[in-house]
Amino acid sequence: MTFDEFARAALRELGVAVAVTESEHESSKSLSGGGAVFGIGAEASGTSTTRSKLRALGADKIDPWRLYLELRDLGRKVVVVLDEYDVVVSANATFHRGVAELMKTLADHSSDCDSRLVIVGIAQSAKLLLGRHESIERSAAEVYLHPLDSVAIYAFLASAEEELRFKFNSAVKDAIVDTSGGYPYFVHLVGLECVESMLKRDPAERVVNEHDYKVAVGRAVRRAFRAELRKYSNAMRSLSELDMAIVREIASLGRRDRNVTPEELERRVVFVTRLPLNDVRAAFERVSAQGLIFVTSTNRYIRFRDPLLAPFIRAVMLPELGPEMDVRQLSLFGSEGSA
Repeated sequence: MTFDEFARAALRELGVAVAVTESEHESSKSLSGGGAVFGIGAEASGTSTTRSKLRALGADKIDPWRLYLELRDLGRKVVVVLDEYDVVVSANATFHRGVAELMKTLADHSSDCDSRLVIVGIAQSAKLLLGRHESIERSAAEVYLHPLDSVAIYAFLASAEEELRFKFNSAVKDAIVDTSGGYPYFVHLVGLECVESMLKRDPAERVVNEHDYKVAVGRAVRRAFRAELRKYSNAMRSLSELDMAIVREIASLGRRDRNVTPEELERRVVFVTRLPLNDVRAAFERVSAQGLIFVTSTNRYIRFRDPLLAPFIRAVMLPELGPEMDVRQLSLFGSEGSA
C-alpha cells in the first residue's frame, strides 16, 4: 500500500469523496404567487435554478499535508488507527516517511486540528517501527505495553468461563497461563480453539480437557503462522535439528531466567546436544540470519524478533501437556482439520 492509497482509504471511511475532481449539481423548482400592487391584481410563475459544486480529491496523489487539511476541514476529532504496522517492510521508505510527516504535521498544528494518528505494532522502539525517523520522538508519545502477569491471565480466563458458562480443567488453565508468557493474543486464540474442540467432541460438554488443549494448540499455531506470524513461516519450516535446539532454548527463557547472552546460550546448547561449539555457533548465526532472533545493543541479551513467537514456539517445542510437535511438519502450517 502506498501513502496515497492509505490516505484515500481513511478518507473514504470518513465519508470524503475521493474519486472525482469536482461535480456540479443543478436543481430547479417552480415558483408561483399572487398579489396586488397599488390595487392592481398581479400573478407570476416561473422556475428558480440552483447550482452547487461538490469538492473532491481527484487523481492527484494525496501527500501528508493534503491529508492533514482534509482531517482539519472535517471539523471534528478523528482517530485514525494503523494496526499491525510492523508488517510494513522497512524498505518501504516512502510510506514510512509519509506517516512520519503526517504525525509531525498533526503535532505542529494541534491547535487547529485535534485529530490523532495511532500506530500499533511490535518493535524494539517507536523509531524502529516507523523507519528510524528522528521527528517521531518529538511528535509522538510512545506507549510500551508490558505482557500481563499470571494473575491477570487467570482473571481473563475466569471471566471467559463465567460469560460462556464452561470450565477449563486446572491443568489446561495452568498450561495456557504458563505458556502464554503474558500475551493476551495467545490466550484468546488458544482459549477459543479449546472451546471449539470441546463442543465438537460433545455439544453438551462444558469442561475443556487435555485433549481439547492439544487440538487447540495445533490449530492456534497454524492460524498464527498464517496471520500475525506469517513472515516467519518459511524460516520455521527450514530449521535443522541443531537450529531447533537453539530456538527451543530461547523459547525456554520465558519460564526461567530471561536474560541470556549469545555465549551463555551457546554453552547451554553445547551441554544439551554434546555438539562442538563451532557447530552450535554456526547454527546461532543461521537462526539470526533468518530473522527469528536478535541481540540487544545495550546488554547483548537474546530476544525473538517478534515477542509473539515465544508463546507459540513454547506451545509446540516445550508443551505443558501432550508430546512435543515438529515445527517443520505440515501439522503446523497445513490444513485446519489436523490436530
